[in-house]
Parts: sequence; structure tokens; C-alpha cells
Amino acid sequence: DAVFLGAVGDPAFDSQPPALRPEAGLLALRTALGGFANMRPAVAFEAAGTRRKLVTSVDKANVLETSRLWREVVTRVGLDYPEVTLHHMYVDSCAMRLATSPTEFDVLLTDNLFGDILSDEAAVIAGSLGLLPSATLGGRVALYEPVHGSAPDIAGKDIANPIGAIGCIALLLRYTAHMPREADAIDAATRDVLAQGMRPADLVRPGDTPASTSEIGAAVERAVVDSLERHWSYHGV
Repeated sequence: DAVFLGAVGDPAFDSQPPALRPEAGLLALRTALGGFANMRPAVAFEAAGTRRKLVTSVDKANVLETSRLWREVVTRVGLDYPEVTLHHMYVDSCAMRLATSPTEFDVLLTDNLFGDILSDEAAVIAGSLGLLPSATLGGRVALYEPVHGSAPDIAGKDIANPIGAIGCIALLLRYTAHMPREADAIDAATRDVLAQGMRPADLVRPGDTPASTSEIGAAVERAVVDSLERHWSYHGV
């Protein structure tokens, strides 16, 4: 029903032609599964309907013909969601305002090129690229993967940030397994662990001791179990 994929890639292959790089396997997998929309972490109008009901569509319609087509299609689709407010914004303006006033946005909808750039900018605002999950949807089988790269230089050191990968499991439960309660429990547990001050190496402040990958994973697991046990106990299960 779904594929949960670890990050792929290695700078050692950067000099190779595209077909011989590890990323080629990921692109082939996405094509084989039929996915066409990458969610980080939402498809736009339906997601906005459960949030602040605001979609900002990002393009470069003043320069690119493809962006003009994008704007026409998004506008047409938006008519099917009268409860959601749709704004159009040029990508350069969006990049500036995302850095200076990120809370004015709710859901960003854009193409692959601009999405790659803006999602990395959003990761910096959140604190680290290691925090973000993603999902490739639209095909017969959904593909879930963390946004961050493979970081072969820290492989096996137990210092990688596991939160993006954990978030992928929450997305999988929410959108493929249709288990929103369990997905909410994972998201809430992750927030609780961070709120308690536990930090992976890429989020730790100078002078503080970072928690290891396995320590953070174990802490999130305990928080998830506690949350679900409280729920089941409350309902007499």
C-alpha cells in the first residue's frame, strides 16, 4: 500500500552522469509508482480546508509561459473550493516574505522547481532540514521519504536527526492507512520531545549536549505509547 524510503545519494557520485547517480533510482521509483504530487506535507486546497483556509500559489507568471498555465489551472481548481481563499504570488516575492513573515502563509502550492527551493527555505525557518517529511502521492502506491539527504559523512555515528523520518510514518498513517488518531499521536509526541528540550545534533545550542538518533527515537516512541494508552484507557479499551 505504501513505500517508506530512506534518503538516497552520495556526493561521491556527483561527477557521474545523471543516469548513474543514486537519485536516478528514486526518480525511476516515483515514475513506476505513478506519483505526481509531492506533499511537504499537504496537497493544497483540501489541506487548507482543515487549516486556516488559505492557499498561496507560487509561480513566475510574469516571465514563464508554464507559470501562466499553472496560474490558470490553479485558479480553475480553486473555484471548486469556495471556502478556501486563493492568493497568487511571484516566487521571488514569496521567498522574501517567507523569510521575513512566515506566519502570514498557511499552505504553499507550487511546482517542482520552486518547491525544492522554498521547502529548503522553510526548513531553515523550522530549524533544520532534518525535521521535514514528504510524501509523493497520486499513483497506485504512495511514497514517503524524509526531505533531507543521505549524509554519508555521518552514517553509523548515531547523530542523525530522525524527526523527518518519524514524520514520514505519521504521513503514511494519515494518508495511506487512514489512521488519523495514530498519526496525531506521533506528531504530538515529536512536539513533546522537542518541547522537553531534547535536541539532535543539528538543533542543539552551543555548549549543550545533543541527544543521539536512538535516544530521540526511543523518547518519541515512549511518548506515542503513553498517548495511545491514555486514549484507550479513557475509552475503556
